[in-house]
Amino acid sequence: MAAFIVLLALLLANEMARAEDIYKCVAGGKISYGQLPCQDGPSVVLKTAPAPVIGAADQARLARQGKEAARIDADRRKQAEKEQRQAQLEARRSDERRARAAAASAKKCAALKLRSKWASEDARARLDKPAAQAAARVKASRAAEQLALECPV
Repeated sequence: MAAFIVLLALLLANEMARAEDIYKCVAGGKISYGQLPCQDGPSVVLKTAPAPVIGAADQARLARQGKEAARIDADRRKQAEKEQRQAQLEARRSDERRARAAAASAKKCAALKLRSKWASEDARARLDKPAAQAAARVKASRAAEQLALECPV
């Protein structure tokens, strides 16, 4: 892109170097300017200064600047692509971490549900011994509380 701009500037400078005379016409009290002599009255030729000719050293400098600008643009694009790939990688890693944490949480909740279920079954099974039944109910109650605390529905 930068090289294109440099070439365009060189072509524009070349066109400007071929500047032509400008004619000033006065017709009916109105002043107009053009590239052709006046048809309705006198014309005054306004000489234009030729555009400065770009030397070989200046052309080489402009070409170097164009190449440098193109290299800088390419480096910026590469850096932006690298940053985008890095952001995508970080997002993928973050998603994987969240998935692993969710799986671990689901596994823990399943274990707590099972422990609560077993404690409730033990409390119902101890009907013959009142002291053991009371201890089993406390154990079942605590298992249910831990389940409710760590795995809200």
